[in-house]
Amino acid sequence: MMNKSKQFSVTRPYQIEARKALHECYLHKQRALLCLPTQSGKTWVMLKFLEENGYLHNHVIFWTAHLSELLLQAEETLHSFPKATNVKYWNAKTKFPSTQLRPGSLVFTQIQSTRTFKYTKKHPTILVVDETHREAAKTYRNFEAAIDPDYKFGLTATPYRMDKEDLGYDTIAYQKTLLELAAQGWLAKPRYVKVSTERRYDLKIA
Repeated sequence: MMNKSKQFSVTRPYQIEARKALHECYLHKQRALLCLPTQSGKTWVMLKFLEENGYLHNHVIFWTAHLSELLLQAEETLHSFPKATNVKYWNAKTKFPSTQLRPGSLVFTQIQSTRTFKYTKKHPTILVVDETHREAAKTYRNFEAAIDPDYKFGLTATPYRMDKEDLGYDTIAYQKTLLELAAQGWLAKPRYVKVSTERRYDLKIA
């Protein structure tokens, strides 16, 4: 896996813009999306925003995703910041009393395991949802209701769903597409190759 601390040792201009936009949404208590393509550093941008404003240390933060690999990637990225935080996991194998949570706690939660999660909010709370376009599932809504976050941020490359399901956000804090970042030289330009095969497919419409 790529080392995020090396990848973004030099901050890119769009990442600075994104962090400023997230901070504006925080100040106005807007539930906001960060929309950036794969390999542009969504996770790093979000953690850097939380770290540079002190939110990693004076809030309880829940970081949720549907895959454990996404949570491990986020934790690996977290290690690139010098000041450690109180990291905890809530999943099928690991659970803990919510009374252990205090400002500076960052809880990585796999969404499928949150059905039994109980939380009595005593401190300012932030919810971060990775792969937000999956958030239409009821499990996400139930978890959000259980923790009652003061602030909510989502990470995705695709902020809109084909079924037009509302994801529960007030605004897109910042957005750049693959083509935009490729044109600026930050990502590789896509190459399209036509591949011919001998297979034939018949589409029948009932």
